[in-house]
Amino acid sequence: MENRKPIAILNGAIITAEGEYSCRTIKLDEAKDLIHSAPAIISAVGHQATAEVLT
Repeated sequence: MENRKPIAILNGAIITAEGEYSCRTIKLDEAKDLIHSAPAIISAVGHQATAEVLT
């Protein structure tokens, strides 16, 4: 699977800016594939301890 869009890692499904977004539940293997093929990864996780676990 080739991903040409950046991946944003959020700790909640709150998106406060205009744009095209996709939010859905995925399996761990799909998440790994998306992360490995992403051109960029953006972390928007606010709490340091949570960010360390998720990223």
